[in-house]
Amino acid sequence: MLIKRNGVLVHAHQTVKKVSTVALSAIILATSAIAPSAYASDGPLIDVTVSVKFNLSELEAEDGTQKVYDKLKRKAVTSCMSDRAALRYLDQTVAECAANLVEQFVYNASVAELTAFHEAQVTEA
Repeated sequence: MLIKRNGVLVHAHQTVKKVSTVALSAIILATSAIAPSAYASDGPLIDVTVSVKFNLSELEAEDGTQKVYDKLKRKAVTSCMSDRAALRYLDQTVAECAANLVEQFVYNASVAELTAFHEAQVTEA
């Protein structure tokens, strides 16, 4: 008795086609995973809020205004140094960025003694 087996023969070009599809898919996946980190965003910078806390009683102590002002300056310098990309984008130095932040800190605090001290420091420099 003769047994006929039902088998399907696969053409040689199908195997090559599948291998090339898999290889092409692997290359696309590999390059797409790298692409997002390969270029910087073209969008605008994001707004960052920097907060400094101090008690009004600190201003009443001896050299209190100087100490609070120094605290504001340290916070401004630290904040500016932590965002080098923004400095390059805005074409600022750390000193310019810190001066801008200190001014914002002082005027947002709305404390007369601190504002007067700041204006005296700015005119001296």
